Amino acid sequence: MADYSMTRSDISANQRKYYDHRTWLEQRQQHTPPTIVEIEPDIGEIVQLAFTAHDGAQEITSGRDRAAGLMIRLIPLALFLLVLAVGAGLLVHALTQTDTIYAVIVGALLFGWLCLRAYHRESLRDYEFSRAGLERHRVDAAASLREQEMEYQFRLRKMLLKHQLRLLESLDNDRPT
Repeated sequence: MADYSMTRSDISANQRKYYDHRTWLEQRQQHTPPTIVEIEPDIGEIVQLAFTAHDGAQEITSGRDRAAGLMIRLIPLALFLLVLAVGAGLLVHALTQTDTIYAVIVGALLFGWLCLRAYHRESLRDYEFSRAGLERHRVDAAASLREQEMEYQFRLRKMLLKHQLRLLESLDNDRPT
């Protein structure tokens, strides 16, 4: 005859052939450690890095060297734009049946405009990755982080004030008159 005097805690897990939720809850309640909430690091420590300048970087190229390098990098692009402008001029001449001088003027204007746009874009890119560009990016990032921080502080203060007003109103409503 089977011995039914054993309690649930006396039966080991490998002897049980089915899932018993009550036993699982009992074991979980016995072995649950107290919950400890980890304190996250202050965001100010991380944000503070955006406010410090990078002293290790040094600019060793002059403006003249940078401009010469920019012009050398633009030569293949200018040749491509010249071919594109000549093609556009020929297309204008073929479609409008005007004098050749108008097609040349359209091609020259298109070539000049495209070259100026390319020069401007490449010059901005060159400045963006220079030391001055990185410093400007650092200042912009620091300003946006500070603005965000002030906005969050404002929201928190507003929420706190609303909560305090609701608390005071509920206390006024609870008082006997």
